[in-house]
Order: sequence, then C-alpha cells, then structure tokens
Amino acid sequence: MKTGEILRGPAAHADVRGRTTGSGRRAAEYMRSLSRIPLGNPGRCPQRPSLFVVVSDDSGSVCGGNDPLGHRYDEIAYALRKVGARCSCHQELVSIIHFDVPTDADVPATTLDRRHLHAVLEGLRVPSHAASSNLGPALDAAYRVAAHHPAHQAILLAATDFELFDPDVDAVLNRLVQFPGAVHALVLNADPPPILARYPNVTTSRVDPYSSIGTTARNVFATITANRRGALPTPAGGPQPMSFPESSTATR
Repeated sequence: MKTGEILRGPAAHADVRGRTTGSGRRAAEYMRSLSRIPLGNPGRCPQRPSLFVVVSDDSGSVCGGNDPLGHRYDEIAYALRKVGARCSCHQELVSIIHFDVPTDADVPATTLDRRHLHAVLEGLRVPSHAASSNLGPALDAAYRVAAHHPAHQAILLAATDFELFDPDVDAVLNRLVQFPGAVHALVLNADPPPILARYPNVTTSRVDPYSSIGTTARNVFATITANRRGALPTPAGGPQPMSFPESSTATR
C-alpha cells in the first residue's frame, strides 16, 4: 500500500490547492508577536521513533468563529519549526489529516527535519472545499497511519470545537480516546466532551478568544516534545504532561 493510500482510503480525489488564513498587515503583526513567544527547550531526538498526527477541523463552525485567534495553523507551524530544527534522527514523522479527508492539504507521514519541514507545513491550511464536521473519517485515516508505522510511538492532536455531526458521535469519541498512543484534544472555544477526562492517555487544552498569542503553539510544543529526551517546554499555557499507553511508554 502506498503512503498516500493510507490517508485517502479507497476513494481519493485531488482538489485545487488552497491557502492559509490571515493576510496583510494584521497577519504580519501577529506573526511578529508569535515569533517572540518562548516555547522552551525541544530537547534531543527520542530514543524510539515517533509519529505525530494532526487531525484538524475546518468546518464552518471553526473557520467561522470557533478558531478563536484565527491562527491555529500558524501556531502549530511555529511549534513544528522549533522541533524540526533540532531533529537529526530522521525518525520523527508528522502527518496532517483534515476532517474532509481526502483533501489537497493532507500530508502523509513525513520526516520532521529541515529537509522535509516545508512539505509538512504545506498541510497546515484550510483545504479547498472544506466543510465536514465529521471526525470519524479523519480518525480512521489516523488509525491507518499509526498501523502503518507500528514501531513509532504515536501522538494524536485533535484540533476541533467538537461540534460533530458524525452519525454516532459517542462511538467516534470512544474511538478517539482508544487511539493507540497519546491523545491531545485541542478544544477550540468550547467545553471538552466529558469522556476525555476519563482516560489517562488523553490530555485536553482549551483555546478561547481570551487566550493569549502563543497559547496553541505552547500546547502543541509540549505535546510534540513529550517523548523527546531532555525536553523542557514552557509550562505557562501548556497542557499537563502526557501519559502514554503502557505498550508505548515514552523514553526520556
């Protein structure tokens, strides 16, 4: 099976490439402010290969207001750049999966290093024709990526407002918390579903209109460095230390 097929499943279609949110002077000022936010020490490469899967909600409720700061992709990219600049093992992978999978912005598992960082960041944007509020298809794709890399310690970041329209939302949430690895629910301007608090492998953080610039970046940085040796993420605004399932315990 080709890597692209792992994400797309049986029915793959290409779309016209879209662009990221934010433009002009306001966006430039935001990025300057973000670049001054300290994220901490990314540490050294993990002893065990890692896989970081981003599952992203681009539905109308998110793009229309529940992405409180309007720059979640810029902040995720900022965190990934900080880690990618320090990766020398070529065993840290990142995959970007959007709710509307397959999309023109999905990124198969790609090495997070200087050479491949641009390809990873290309997926951090709203895809063309984004509309879905269903987590299930993207979660299925995340499971396929993790299954294709069984030697890698998997971490799933789900960035959504959890206004889900899946036919069976409870079943989808149960599948989310049972992901074979650590899960970070980045909740966009909403209250997290109660089920998330009942699983030790699930970390939850919330971003709302009162969150400061860099909150998302710090949360993501803490997540992606959870299994890196000697990593010291800046604690302010970040989630609690992640807990991995017993079969995939991190080596610091």
